[in-house]
Amino acid sequence: MEQAFAAARDVAMLGNAQGVEPEKVLVLETVGRVEDFFRALRGLAGLEWLTEWDEYDIPPEPDLFFDREKPDKQLSGRLYLLMSNQQGMRDLLSLWQKFRVNPEDPGFAWGKGRWRNMFLQLREIRPWDFNDRLFETGIIEDWQERLAAGEERVRVEVELWFRGNPQLRQRASNSIRQAAEELGGELISEAVIEGISYHALLLELPIEQVGTLLEGGNARLAYADQVMYFRPVGQSAVPALEGEPASSDGPEGDVDVAGSPVIALLDGLPSRKPPMACR
Repeated sequence: MEQAFAAARDVAMLGNAQGVEPEKVLVLETVGRVEDFFRALRGLAGLEWLTEWDEYDIPPEPDLFFDREKPDKQLSGRLYLLMSNQQGMRDLLSLWQKFRVNPEDPGFAWGKGRWRNMFLQLREIRPWDFNDRLFETGIIEDWQERLAAGEERVRVEVELWFRGNPQLRQRASNSIRQAAEELGGELISEAVIEGISYHALLLELPIEQVGTLLEGGNARLAYADQVMYFRPVGQSAVPALEGEPASSDGPEGDVDVAGSPVIALLDGLPSRKPPMACR
């Protein structure tokens, strides 16, 4: 854990000229669920709850976590993702050091006892990193196809961590836009949908810069902690059937639709904000 914190603090080269205190997204992986974990954030300055995801098929570790009746059984857990500034990381590290001295009774201040329950089940803590931002997004394959097709510029969707504070959202947007412009790119559009906690930028970059980005170069953009995912811009093409026109005009005016829906497309997820604000 201390090595993870040391890596998370090593962000000097990625700071911007405005001198804003850098933030990191911390991933806390537990074996088993820690109920009401977000409540432990109360009173711990510099930590903001982002989201939590279920984790499956965690391999058992005999020295740490395993089912005594079924020692070979795959385990389940949860990923907790927190936005942390330097003060938040220092406070969290302080709690960890107290816990390590006396796990049974670390002497936490009132209201912080839930951190002990989390530490007892903690499997890993690390910063959200560059590989997470590319994992299973398809952007690498998309870039390779565009490069082979001889395209000179390419559009990339940059999905940001959604922040409830509009000023923090604007600050993140400005930082990413400036990083893109430094690479000869530009901001095409921006979307914020609060109902599904969605914030994304559509950037257009020179294709050689996209290649460098995917190799871990372009440090300011590749390792920007405001970024959750880099995604390719979706496109679709449907060939016309033989004998049918390539296009046709749609119906004019309002059309009454009879019967029940056949299919629905849900593009987005409801917000999973905790019932207690953690700012």
